[in-house]
Amino acid sequence: MSNPLTHSSTKIFLSSQGSSLVLNSNTLNTDISFYFQPLLLSNADKSHFVIGLEQASIPVSINMVNSKNDTISINGNSYTIPAGNYVIADIITLLNAFYTTYSITFTYSANTNLITTTATAGSFTINSTTTGKNLGFVAGTYSSPYTNLSVVNLPSTLGIIIQLENVQTPNRDNSGSNGATLARIPITCGTQKILQYFNATPFFSQISNRELTYVRVRLLNDDYSPLDLVGRPDWFIVLRVDFTEKNFPEEAPSLITQQRKDLEQILLNAQIPAPK
Repeated sequence: MSNPLTHSSTKIFLSSQGSSLVLNSNTLNTDISFYFQPLLLSNADKSHFVIGLEQASIPVSINMVNSKNDTISINGNSYTIPAGNYVIADIITLLNAFYTTYSITFTYSANTNLITTTATAGSFTINSTTTGKNLGFVAGTYSSPYTNLSVVNLPSTLGIIIQLENVQTPNRDNSGSNGATLARIPITCGTQKILQYFNATPFFSQISNRELTYVRVRLLNDDYSPLDLVGRPDWFIVLRVDFTEKNFPEEAPSLITQQRKDLEQILLNAQIPAPK
């Protein structure tokens, strides 16, 4: 089995509703260990496993506003935006319905994609907020009217990151995951739709594992936090496992070694025995 051409490529079909799986979270179904018939390489085998993502079907049941980005406190008055999916006009209506009582109003400019806050007192203080990434609010004291410096960006994530937590790859990311990231799929459909991905020639990552009895798959947001699929809908991915033989680069011969080889070749061509 030393020749990788004698090995057969394998596909691993993984479904969150299948058997032989373990949920690693009590609240999410986006961290699952999938068990399957083992794939093994003996120590004498020069081949290595390589793995790639061929297909994925993931429902985009993701709330734009969720527990990570739903609060703002102004002048000591805190408001939590209900979880859900909104257009910016809806959020402005919700904020004004709460803060108009405290003589604070909000307007949104479609030309600049920025929110402006107006307070009749002439100034206001944003005590704390988790909406900064999506609505542009930043804690601080401001003179009224004040226009946020950061634009409105309602989606809570623009892609889904797929990590395999029990394998090691040469891949690198900035999450501190030791190269476990396999792929990132951009979200190219609306919420409550099915994100479909297919690549007949996936990018293969070599892994150091000599045996695969399971893979722990984690679906993450762009900030590497666990993906929260509302209602815990089922999802499906296909991994492809292939084999490669690692080639070690040969060291360049030293000058004296190269000269000896050249001399031997000259003598060989002249049919003269090489000196002992």
